[in-house]
Order: sequence, then C-alpha cells, then structure tokens
Amino acid sequence: MCSKLPRLVFGFHGCGQSVSDKVVRQGGELDFSTNDYDWLGSGIYFWENSVGRAWEWARESKQVNTPAVIGSVIDLGHRLNLTDKEYTTILASEHQIMELEYDEAGIEMPRNVGKTQDKLLRKLDCAVIERLNQFYDGTWQRFDSARGLSRYQVSRGEAGGA
Repeated sequence: MCSKLPRLVFGFHGCGQSVSDKVVRQGGELDFSTNDYDWLGSGIYFWENSVGRAWEWARESKQVNTPAVIGSVIDLGHRLNLTDKEYTTILASEHQIMELEYDEAGIEMPRNVGKTQDKLLRKLDCAVIERLNQFYDGTWQRFDSARGLSRYQVSRGEAGGA
C-alpha cells in the first residue's frame, strides 16, 4: 500500500510547560498515551501543520496548568491514512471481524461515548485500530503512525527535532 502524502510532516504536540521543558531543554521523551479511548490508538498525538490547534488543545486541557507546544518533524513511516478510502476499507473489514468475534464470545463491543456529538471518548475506534496492529495476519506491514483529518498519532516511529 502506498500513500500520496509526504512521508515527513511538521507536527505540533500540545502539552504543559513542564512536559515541554523535559523534552526540549532536558532531552527527555514524550510519553505514549495508552487510554482505551484514544481515537487513533496508543501513541503520541500531534496536530499536522497546526501550531494553533495544538495550542488550543493544550489551553483547553484540564490536565495542563501552563500550556505549551512542541514542534517536531515526523517520519510517518508506514501510516494508516484514514483520509484514504483504501485504508478506511481495511479498517471497516477489521471492525466486522471484531464484531463477529465479540458476538461469538458474548462480549459487548466497545462504544464511542461522550457528552458531545463528537463522542470524544472513542473506545470503539481505539479498539479497532489497536486490534488492526496487534492481530494482523502478516499480509501487510504494521502501521508506524495513523493519520486522521489533521492529526497524527505516532506509535512506533520516531518524532525527531523540536
């Protein structure tokens, strides 16, 4: 599978000043998010070409006291591009397989939930993407990153440069 998108992108990570200092000034690393509601699965989330959106996220986050943004050049590697029909078809197939397995086991499927129309706790989306990477059958390469709208999640690849 090939994508027409560039392999290198500028990404911006909204965070708190303490995280920014740890990474930029002290050479530390960003922590992976592993919440069961992370939209694109486990990883580090970046806004593509949008320092403003990253800043807005940091400013609105209840976990951040002093907002900050870290910029990075990201090598996306082999990416799950959810703006491309080829990849959404793969994801839909994975969802169907997962539905059958959950039904057969008598387990309720995860659901996207939340108080807004966006259903920001995306437990179903996260579970399907995580399953896609964990239980692939070897016919494709595991994904290093996932692209959804203007946001990237980096799961295995490295985000270099601050």
